[in-house]
Amino acid sequence: MENEESFERWKRLSTIISFWVFGLCNNLGYVVMLSAAHDIMKEFDESDVDSVSTKEGYLRECTVIGTGAILLADIVPSILVKLVAPFVPLMIHIRMALTIGTSAVGFILVALKFNKWLIILGVILTSISSGLGETSLLAYMVFFKTKNVISTWSSGTGAAGLLGSFAYAALISVGLSPSATLLSMLVSPLSMAACFWLVVDHPKVTKSDGYLEEEESAPLDAILQGINVILLVFEVIEGYMKYLLIVMVIILWEGLIAGASYVNTYRKIASETPPAEREFSMSMNSFSDSIMITLAGFIALPSHDYICKIKPPY
Repeated sequence: MENEESFERWKRLSTIISFWVFGLCNNLGYVVMLSAAHDIMKEFDESDVDSVSTKEGYLRECTVIGTGAILLADIVPSILVKLVAPFVPLMIHIRMALTIGTSAVGFILVALKFNKWLIILGVILTSISSGLGETSLLAYMVFFKTKNVISTWSSGTGAAGLLGSFAYAALISVGLSPSATLLSMLVSPLSMAACFWLVVDHPKVTKSDGYLEEEESAPLDAILQGINVILLVFEVIEGYMKYLLIVMVIILWEGLIAGASYVNTYRKIASETPPAEREFSMSMNSFSDSIMITLAGFIALPSHDYICKIKPPY
């Protein structure tokens, strides 16, 4: 009896850890593509990079194509997938195979750099993978009796932002080429495959009752995020924060607020939505954050051009 209880605890723990890995790996490609934006954008020009890296009228060191353009290429396909996926039967094993396959092919296409169109295709495939993985796994979570899979998934997505950008920068700094660095990221889809098919204790997919306790969402989260935006925008323009550490602390704080808001939102859906609608609601809600990320990309395009024409504060 004791052995059975220990085995059950181990299965619950392994499932929780696996969802952390899913959150990390599913968003790693998205983060790495943004971290590698400058390197990717070099491929859009066939002439000398030094002669086209800045635009006439810019007073700062800026690329002609802003990172907002890469952000849009990295999010628009994802948002389309998130819009359609909730209306398609879950078929989680097929969806995960597509998620893992498109992620791997996306990394390979961008890393090999055959031409600019295949680079764009690679970014698009990575975006499709991220969108399909998120909407599918969020819908799948409602069938688990193990608590905290949403919390660990959210923690993994937050870790992707930190580990993805730092891993890319670290590998570049030790001498790896951008191509080799992107190829090393293939460990991400492989890890997802191993966890999903070898580790996770899969539940029977039925319209069962939910398992999550209700959590109150905090409207204060949105206000605090708005304050962070104002602080960082004025920092970019005026440069009043004299120490990088202050900026990093604010960004860390923003991540904690966003993570809390993310978890509370999905917990509220899981606890308050009728069982028959829970799977669809969890999946469809992932569409909303993509809308705002897309809006941020569109705002970034003119903002990038405007800020680059302002005299740098330092």
